[in-house]
Amino acid sequence: MLIDAFQREDAEQAIRAIAQGANPNTRIDDCPVVIIAALAWQPEILDALLKAGADPNARDAHGQTALALLGAIGSSPEHEAAVQRLVESGADVNAPDGKGYLPLDLAVGYSNRRMARLLTGLNAQCSAVSRTMLPDLLGDQGRGRAR
Repeated sequence: MLIDAFQREDAEQAIRAIAQGANPNTRIDDCPVVIIAALAWQPEILDALLKAGADPNARDAHGQTALALLGAIGSSPEHEAAVQRLVESGADVNAPDGKGYLPLDLAVGYSNRRMARLLTGLNAQCSAVSRTMLPDLLGDQGRGRAR
């Protein structure tokens, strides 16, 4: 029922399925539904999954976490809210992806100012290379904040 709800983008049915005991760590095509909910910005589903015990650090088939993917492509206030919800639920802002890149490295590498600013504020770490690029990406806000 949960997979069907995701495929039809039916938030009400997804929440109902979770409430009825659907596995919050369900995967669709080897991608955890928590990642899908975060990237597609389905806040009600994301909240229901996290409250039901979904792993906020779950990885897809390529070793990517939701935070890593959002670091690279998150581009909206809704994506920022997804990051906040994931972190509040225990997501590790310093968990490397399948290739060893940290979420902040990905934000810097993709010139994603919005996510770089947010992750920096959450005390995310980055590589030495990203640390040299971060001040230029963030302007004055990035000076002295990268770790």
